[in-house]
Amino acid sequence: MSDIFEQVQQTIAAIQSETPDTAEALEIFRIKYLGTKGEIKSIMEEMRNVPNERKREFGQLVNNLKQVAEEKFQTIKSALEAAATDATVASLDLTRPAEPMPLGARHPVSITMNRIIKIFEKKNDSTTGQNGRLSFTP
Repeated sequence: MSDIFEQVQQTIAAIQSETPDTAEALEIFRIKYLGTKGEIKSIMEEMRNVPNERKREFGQLVNNLKQVAEEKFQTIKSALEAAATDATVASLDLTRPAEPMPLGARHPVSITMNRIIKIFEKKNDSTTGQNGRLSFTP
């Protein structure tokens, strides 16, 4: 039975020694230890093989193992998220001018007037004045 306790201690040491440095490695760490088919789950299943006198001690040890794994996961996850946020902020150039915003659309009467002017300009009619506007003289 002491081999189960040693296995838990070895798993705790393995968790503390692991240092995933990417999001993919962190996900592998989570699946390996905290997943539904992970090592912690298999150790918890061994509870039925522990004698009744030692179940309390084993339960506390397994809970400690689970807390260590969850704390390590959360710590590394927050560090990776902070690093990703810092990289995003560092890539922004705050001195760069903003993108130009469209100011709206022309009034329908103005659009129609401009079309009429273009038609007369194409015909080169004398009804257009020098400034490009229609000049009707009676």
